This record gives sequence, structure tokens and C-alpha cells, in this order.
Amino acid sequence: TKTLVIIGSVTIIGSVIVLSLYISHHVKTKEKKISHIYFISLAAADLLQGIVTAPLAIYVSFGVKINDEYCLESIAIAVTTIFISLFLMVGMSLDRYFAIREPLKYKSSVSEGITYAVIVSSWIGGILVGIGLYFTANISNNPETLCFVHTERTSLIFNIIFYSLTHFYLHNDTDQMIYGNHLTKHETEKKNSVLH
Repeated sequence: TKTLVIIGSVTIIGSVIVLSLYISHHVKTKEKKISHIYFISLAAADLLQGIVTAPLAIYVSFGVKINDEYCLESIAIAVTTIFISLFLMVGMSLDRYFAIREPLKYKSSVSEGITYAVIVSSWIGGILVGIGLYFTANISNNPETLCFVHTERTSLIFNIIFYSLTHFYLHNDTDQMIYGNHLTKHETEKKNSVLH
């Protein structure tokens, strides 16, 4: 729990710094960068997670009994913010890929409106995951487990596999899309230079 307090505190401080820097820069500069909007939203999600996680960890570390509803709400919000961050990172990766791959089309077709639509969709997606957890999870709140969500064994195994694969494949696919073509082109040029 001490680790959670430290992580939560660092998350809050870091997110506040990132938010203040990006918002002040976004307001001051005439050229509005779309990537700034993603970073602001990502920092807001991280800040929310820190605000929820740190107090819960502090209560538990002092041996304060946590109300079942508060425990479940805290975990649901934490899961919500994790998925919001995941969806936002996928959106950012695709945005950067398109900006690098098709710079002229990107400037003419990607607007702030589209970016806000992706961000709102990411938040809605994360909230839906959190709501799903809230209504399907069972809370075990005793001195041994304190604030712990438990589900049936098959459901737990499914969730672990599903979340792991989703996280791995989403990041792997976007990384491949962003860096794969560049590496292939670089390797082709290298082979051609060796042949000549």
C-alpha cells in the first residue's frame, strides 16, 4: 500500500505538471498542435487515476475499513482510466502514423473536431468498461483482502487473457504500422546499396 501511495502521489504531481505545461503552451501558441490535445486528455485521465488510487491506498495503509461501495467505485474508476489511457494511446499512435505517412492529406483532412471525436470516444469506451466492471464484479472486503474485486475463476482467467492480448496486440499493431514500413524501407535501401 505504501507503494500505491507513492505511485498515486507521483501520478498526481506529474499529471498536474504535464497538464499545466501543455495547456499553457496550447493557449499561448498560435499554431495549435493536435498532439497537444491528446496529451492533455491523457494527463487528465492519469490525474483522475492518481486522485482515486492514492486516497484508497492511504486509507488501507492506516487500517481504515473501506466501505464496499467506495472500494468498488474506486476500482471501477481506476480500470476506467486505464482503458481511457489505452484507447487514447491507440488514437495518438494512429494520428502520428497518418501524419508521418500522409503529411499533406493529414493537414487537410484531420481537424480538431476529428481529434475531439476520437478523445470523446476513448473516454466513452473507458467509461463503458468501468460500468461493466461495476455491475458485474463482487467485492470481498474483509481484513485479509481489504479492497479486492473477485469474480468467478473462469471470468478472471478470461479477463486476464483478454486484457493481456488486447493490450499486446493494440500496441503491437500500432507500432508495426508506425515503424514497420520505415524499417522495411530502410532495410530495402541498405540491401540495394550493398548490391550496387
